[in-house]
Amino acid sequence: MEDDQIGKWDTYNITDSLCASLYANNFIKPTEVQARSLVHLNSHVDMVIAAKTGQGKTLCFGIPILDLLLRRVEKVGHEDE
Repeated sequence: MEDDQIGKWDTYNITDSLCASLYANNFIKPTEVQARSLVHLNSHVDMVIAAKTGQGKTLCFGIPILDLLLRRVEKVGHEDE
């Protein structure tokens, strides 16, 4: 995937609050490994990701978990928590 093909966080159907948090913490756009994995965010598929240290694998794992938790909180109506 070319650098110019890597989208912004909101391209990946991530909750607005998570997008805002990523931007606020200077994660301006996903790395290549994140972009390749996040396109499958709502597919509920298992993945094996291999990349060099520092390429963003931890966020590949963490973003879907945080997104799911935020969606559940918003669904219940406890957005302030």
